[in-house]
Amino acid sequence: MGNTTSELQQATDDVQQEIEHEAAAAAQPDAAPGIKLYQFVKAGASGRWEQISARACPGFYDANQDARSKEPDFWLEVDAGDIDTRADDSLSYVADPAARRVTFAANEGLWALKFPTAESYRAFMTELEVRTASGGRQLRCLRRLKAPLLTALAMGG
Repeated sequence: MGNTTSELQQATDDVQQEIEHEAAAAAQPDAAPGIKLYQFVKAGASGRWEQISARACPGFYDANQDARSKEPDFWLEVDAGDIDTRADDSLSYVADPAARRVTFAANEGLWALKFPTAESYRAFMTELEVRTASGGRQLRCLRRLKAPLLTALAMGG
């Protein structure tokens, strides 16, 4: 009839996880007007940036949220572009604070998010850094190596 200590601990963990999930969801703003999503469209030897959405809604989630024994596995999701990709070194992202833009690789393509304000850009970049670092991934060297290539593609369109 009574609950075991492990059952009580499990229930406590479940409640704490739900509270954390709700707090994280409340902290993520809805699609802020002006977050623009671009996709690089290759045309012959060159290409161009094409705007996909003027109201993109980027966000992160943990694919292992329900698996207590697994490490976090964060994914970046951008609804406007049907982007759902692991937040790790495969993003090869390049941050451009002056332009309030982040360029990244996903879904076998090159994408860019352009933020309307410095604050929204910084909030996204902080979240991106936290989510990519939380999986134990080190991106700094990779970004330095790939930054010239992605920047050249971004500027060439």
